[in-house]
Amino acid sequence: MKIKELMIYGYGRFEKTHIVITDDQLQIVYGENEAGKSTLMSFIHSILFGFPTKQQAEKRYEPKQGGAYGGYLLIEKNGEALKVERLPGKNGGTVTIKGEDGSDRGEDFLQELVSGIDKETYRSIFSFDVHGLQQVQKISGSQLGKYLFLSSIYGADSLFAIEDKLSKEQDALFKPSGKRPLLNEGLEKLKGSSKKLLEAKKQNHDYTQLLSKKEKLEKEIADRKSKRMSREVRLRELEKVRSVLPLLTDREWCLNQVAALPPTGDFPENGLTRLEQFIVTLQQKEAELHTLQKKRESLLLEENQLDVEEKVLDAESEIKQLRDQLPLYEEKKKRVSQLNQTIDQLNLEMNLHKQQLFPSLTEDEILSIHATLPVKEEIKQAVITDQQFKHRKQMIDEQFEQTKNELEACEEKMRDITNQLLPEKERQKLDEQMKSKDRGSIHDLKSEKQRISSQIETYKEDRKKQMKQQTTLFLIFSGILFVLFASSLFGENWLLAGISLAGCVAVLFYLGSRKKQKHDPFLTHLLEQAAKVDNEIREVEEQVATVSFPSYEDLNRLLERDDFLRRSLDHEKLVFAQLEKSYDRILKQYEEWEDEKFHSSERYVKLLSEFPIGQDTNPGILLEAFDQIQSLQQLIIKKQQYLADVKATLEEVNHYESRVGEVTEKLQMRALPIEKAVYDLVERYEWSLKNKEKKITIQDRREEVEESIEIYLNENQFIKQQKQELLESSQATSDEEYRKLWKVQQERQELLKQQKWIEKQLVLDKNIDLEKVTLVSSDELNKEIEEIEGQIRALEEEEEELQHHYSKTSVQILEIEKSGTYSTLRHDFETEKETVRDHATQWVVKSLAKELLHQTIERHRNQKLPEALDRISHYFRSLTSDTYHRVILPSQSDSFLVEREDGQTFYAEELSQATAEQLYLSIRLAMVKNMNKQLSLPIIMDDSFVHFDHKRSKNTFLLLEELKQDNQVIFFTCHQHLTEFHHQSGTLTLTR
Repeated sequence: MKIKELMIYGYGRFEKTHIVITDDQLQIVYGENEAGKSTLMSFIHSILFGFPTKQQAEKRYEPKQGGAYGGYLLIEKNGEALKVERLPGKNGGTVTIKGEDGSDRGEDFLQELVSGIDKETYRSIFSFDVHGLQQVQKISGSQLGKYLFLSSIYGADSLFAIEDKLSKEQDALFKPSGKRPLLNEGLEKLKGSSKKLLEAKKQNHDYTQLLSKKEKLEKEIADRKSKRMSREVRLRELEKVRSVLPLLTDREWCLNQVAALPPTGDFPENGLTRLEQFIVTLQQKEAELHTLQKKRESLLLEENQLDVEEKVLDAESEIKQLRDQLPLYEEKKKRVSQLNQTIDQLNLEMNLHKQQLFPSLTEDEILSIHATLPVKEEIKQAVITDQQFKHRKQMIDEQFEQTKNELEACEEKMRDITNQLLPEKERQKLDEQMKSKDRGSIHDLKSEKQRISSQIETYKEDRKKQMKQQTTLFLIFSGILFVLFASSLFGENWLLAGISLAGCVAVLFYLGSRKKQKHDPFLTHLLEQAAKVDNEIREVEEQVATVSFPSYEDLNRLLERDDFLRRSLDHEKLVFAQLEKSYDRILKQYEEWEDEKFHSSERYVKLLSEFPIGQDTNPGILLEAFDQIQSLQQLIIKKQQYLADVKATLEEVNHYESRVGEVTEKLQMRALPIEKAVYDLVERYEWSLKNKEKKITIQDRREEVEESIEIYLNENQFIKQQKQELLESSQATSDEEYRKLWKVQQERQELLKQQKWIEKQLVLDKNIDLEKVTLVSSDELNKEIEEIEGQIRALEEEEEELQHHYSKTSVQILEIEKSGTYSTLRHDFETEKETVRDHATQWVVKSLAKELLHQTIERHRNQKLPEALDRISHYFRSLTSDTYHRVILPSQSDSFLVEREDGQTFYAEELSQATAEQLYLSIRLAMVKNMNKQLSLPIIMDDSFVHFDHKRSKNTFLLLEELKQDNQVIFFTCHQHLTEFHHQSGTLTLTR
């Protein structure tokens, strides 16, 4: 039996959980603490053996949040999948079993699945945890014997329960040193009563003598009574004979008369009637025989008049085949015509397709073209790549044109600003004049500060707009690259997909880095100018506090305008430098595009060379041509299939026609069309068959008539023989002599009838035994009756006297017993003795039953223990890497001995904890192996190897690999390193 799936409706922490056993031989279930390993183990126990009741101490694992309780296991038994479902109910829940065919099985079938064992036995051998492995010191030889007995007999666990029950009932009846058991108490009471009774007997010696006298009188009375009854029986018999003496006399007369009649042989009772019947029957049979002979002659004449063509009938199978295959022949002729029409239609479609692109190609050349799905995918990819290159070229052209226009506009603006600047000499002159006119410097400096502040705000607004435009442009470009990447993935063009993805990443990286780059040289320059002007204003204000200057508004306006123009020129130079970088980047994109376009063109030309089409054909037309080629190839293949079908069908048609010709020629028929020839053949066959059937019918009737004639002849002979035997049986030579003897026989029958009536009266009414009764005279009979009557009277007198003495003795005994002491003690003694006897009988029966059961278990233990110890030693040797060689169970000890490789022995309790657990594991697995001869159940272990070192853990899993061939193994663990000993596909992981 193997567990395939678990469906938990509600059990502990699991609700609506479906678990599939991925490895049905060795399944490792890994989970951390509180992941539900023990819950799963209990769930399997509950489904197979029932939910724990509320009175039991075992956990029930009812869902905390309410909801459904229970679930099902999907198991496999002898190749059949079975669903075992258990829901709440009485006595461990309601179980339902469904087979693969949907049939329902009862709970009795579940007992068959688990081979009749209960939950405790299953836990004792097949299912255990680390605590179970620590009980090796508690296993005794007798307990191992029980396991061996259990492994060889189904239902043996019930026998062990009976053994325990017998022991308890025995102890309740009797214990050698006990006082409270029933038999112990009864023996004590009986001992005391016997002592008291003996004392009472000494005081009543006369009572014993009276009892002896009473017993002697009882025997004498019985003897007299027996003799009297015997005499009375004989008297009744004689009186009965005297009453039927006339009947006996008549019976004797009948016997004498019968003996005087002459012998008639074996004359039957209805002999005369039978003779008359024989005579009449012979006359009737002779008349019927004559009629049948006339009928036979008539049928023979009719049979000779029928004509049958045997050659046609000999060709029955061929004619029937031709008749049955005629509709198929007509259908095939019709199919040949339809196929030829279909082929003409296919030729027309093929010519239409070829005229569009391939008018000069033959069918073989078209079929030789590799129009496969991979080639079609390459063409589709070429179409996508061509569209992508065109789209990319268009984007680069637009960017180039935009950058070129911006460069030209920037150059023109720089020329205009340069033309408006003051000459250098004039500028120096104005600066000198400004320095000599300090009075107006504060106003000029403030104006300069205001101008710079305004310029900073204007530049920030322009910069913000420019950044927004560039961001929009880059986002559009990245969107195009992403679409290109998605289409490349769909077309499986991995190179183009990689380039597109790299472009998207580069654009996004540039946008991210630009957001992080907050430093702007021109803005920094303006801010430095504003700070410088502030410093100059503070210096001039300090000077103005002591000196007064005149105002020079015109001079200040000229210098201010010139400064603004110079700053604008610097700004435009920076913008021009950025535009030049963009221009160079676009030129580089042109070069990359041309390089990729060249490589793509090479691949396309190579692809194009595989098709009979012009080298200047674009990918779109090539894809259309590929579809045309595929359609042509399909049409050509269909045409070839139809041609082959036409050829095969024509061969079948010709074969049928040749068979019709052979049959008609063999039957010497004239040449006719196929359909007409077949119809004529069938008609001649049916005519001959009908005549033959008529002839056979007439022959059957003739044979029946001949059989009837034969029967009548035999019957006549038989009747004549019976008649002769009837005459011979009565020793008669003729019919008349037979009639005379019949009259004598009738007289004999009357006498015998009268004799039987008399005997009936004697036997039934008078109850006379005719074999014992003897016919005597009346005087002799009366004399014997008188003698017996005298004997009876003497016996009655003796019996009456003895009865008088018996009554007198009984009265004396009764008076002694009425005194009370002895009678009470004797009654109590007899009652207690009967009670003790009943208890002793029960104890002996239970003792014998227990001894027989014990001997049976011991016999199984002695027979199977050596084999079990060999297997335990083998497993223990494997687990301990040959450190221990042998496991011994001494006959006078209840503990195991293990022998180390150096020959030294140790008791189980002297071993280390891990080694003792390995010994117990060996015992458990050996018991499982031993039980596999009768049953095969899953082995379930819950973290049973936590104390094993790495090497012995590995040995354990190697042993489990061996056992999984016969038993499914499910191992629960919370130690991840243990899962390394088995392949990962066989590990099921639970989460909290």
